[in-house]
Amino acid sequence: MEPTRQVDKRENLSVPRFRADVYFAAGQLKVAEKEYRDILAHPEVDPTAAAIPLSWLGLGRALAAEGNRTASIDTYQHFLTLWAHADPDAMYLKQANQEFAILQTVTLAK
Repeated sequence: MEPTRQVDKRENLSVPRFRADVYFAAGQLKVAEKEYRDILAHPEVDPTAAAIPLSWLGLGRALAAEGNRTASIDTYQHFLTLWAHADPDAMYLKQANQEFAILQTVTLAK
């Protein structure tokens, strides 16, 4: 995935988000977290890109997988705030709500 860095932040954030998702899927959680944070640090590249809120979701997932539940819950809440007016049947929103509910349940059970 490293050769894709040549096109980072040229016009949109799709390639960096794809790379972050690939690292996450490969179990390289710290690298994925870094990639998501880098996207979130550069919203000026494409302020209306779907990659920005989806990076909040990806970051929340990475943090949860790392066992950082408190930070993950905060990150999910940020994503859910950004998507508060989205179609309630939107796939990412439904997934985020389910994952967020599980995070809260696990936290309450401890």
